[in-house]
Amino acid sequence: GELYGQPLAGERLTGGVYQPYELQVSADGSSKAYSEVLGVDFYWDGQEFDVLDPETGRTIDPLEIERDARRAERLESEIRERELLDEINRLRSRLND
Repeated sequence: GELYGQPLAGERLTGGVYQPYELQVSADGSSKAYSEVLGVDFYWDGQEFDVLDPETGRTIDPLEIERDARRAERLESEIRERELLDEINRLRSRLND
């Protein structure tokens, strides 16, 4: 869409100033902008908004992103738990010596 004759586009904060994303407009009227922070392309075809993997061009399912984030959080928690249990065992061993 457009606002005041300009294409609607997101902005990023750079040096305390909001800068619009650089839009790549195709001959068919679709537009795409890359987010360095998120590592994704935002895509608008005039009908539908999508978030794309910039390497494959495939649509990223928001639920898949959330599942991946939860998996990563669980893995980090499990690693931290293992580290803490190893530390407890190490301290117990020192007490028993």
